[in-house]
Amino acid sequence: MATFRIPTTEAGIGAGAGGIGRRRRGGFTLLELVVVIFIMILMAALAVASFHKFLETERIRLAGGSLDSSIRLARQYAMSKRVRCMVELVTPDPPMSTSTSSAGPIDSCTLVSIWLDSSSPGVLQINGGYQRYVAYAKFSLPVLTGGAVLERAVLKFRQNGPTIWGPLPVQVTVKGLENDTWSGASLTWRIVNVNGEYPADAGTLGVLGVAAADTDYEVDVTSLAQVQTDGLLSVQFTCPDDRSGDNHGLNALSATLELTVATPAGEVADHLPRQVRVLPFRRAISPLTGGLSWTLDQDANALQVVELPRNVVFVLTPGKAVARQYDPAVLPDKCTPVSKTFFLLTPDGACSAAAPDMPDDPVGNREHWMSFSNTVILRNTDNDDLCLLYVPPATSFTRQRYLFAGAEVDEFRSAHSPYALW
Repeated sequence: MATFRIPTTEAGIGAGAGGIGRRRRGGFTLLELVVVIFIMILMAALAVASFHKFLETERIRLAGGSLDSSIRLARQYAMSKRVRCMVELVTPDPPMSTSTSSAGPIDSCTLVSIWLDSSSPGVLQINGGYQRYVAYAKFSLPVLTGGAVLERAVLKFRQNGPTIWGPLPVQVTVKGLENDTWSGASLTWRIVNVNGEYPADAGTLGVLGVAAADTDYEVDVTSLAQVQTDGLLSVQFTCPDDRSGDNHGLNALSATLELTVATPAGEVADHLPRQVRVLPFRRAISPLTGGLSWTLDQDANALQVVELPRNVVFVLTPGKAVARQYDPAVLPDKCTPVSKTFFLLTPDGACSAAAPDMPDDPVGNREHWMSFSNTVILRNTDNDDLCLLYVPPATSFTRQRYLFAGAEVDEFRSAHSPYALW
């Protein structure tokens, strides 16, 4: 019969204990576990930050792509249907407060046909007789910052005291000048009418009959004032040239420019989107002639409506005039005023604009880009990234798109100084 002995000596118990101690169980200490969790949290935080930056960069790219696809759709529709098609860029306006101010000209003069090489600075007179008198006036425009917009510009003029140059009424034509570099002290009849400098090439702004002295007459010059990039507005006053030899005109004109500026008084509501709409022109019966004419379709019948991300805004948009109107068609808030600017695509697939001189890395100044109605600049308000989209006017559609970020934004902004883009 086998027997077993249980060791009772200290050596035997110690040996057994040593054998058990050599078989260590697997696992982590609390310190090791905390270190691993900390490393995992740090890596996750870095990944989230990188992904957030990626999303911000992609947001401006996606917005530029949405605008690009809308323009392509409009071009294809215009070419396939043989009609014109419009791309609207719609921006909800923030609550605005308006202020009105008026000021006289900062420079003025009168040129007389028989005084070829002299002028009368500071004097405004017009005459249509044998001695022709033509008057010029230059006004200063404010630099608009912080989202302020020029809503209205009205030129007011009057004859001070009874006219001594023939009977009333006198027909007065007001024209605009695109070149504002003239000086009343140096402008002469020879320079304007012989050399052909400083023409009234901005078109006729208004034709009014002055029937009474000491009475204000108004001409709306908003369209011209809104496209001035040098902070100046120049106008020319004339009356009909009758060549009769008799004096017929106004000898004591005065003029003022009244400006209405709207300044944001709050933020645009978060639920109001910025949109890109594609609108076709359709044949309709004209209520005036009874015949068929082309009219722009209603916003509710848009071929496509694309909403841009809330933090992507239009910095520079096409068109030389901004239409501000209430928009009940699409926007959720049925009474919010919106600003609209436009691209026009023609049946031959061309965009209505001249091609700018585009360097490889286009910065340009504000005057450069505002002279073309086929350029859009989008801005991401979260990180100031910019997307410049240029639509070539040629029928073969090849877009050029540029992104600006970081230090490039500072370069772009400084190139547009002193005109604040945002």
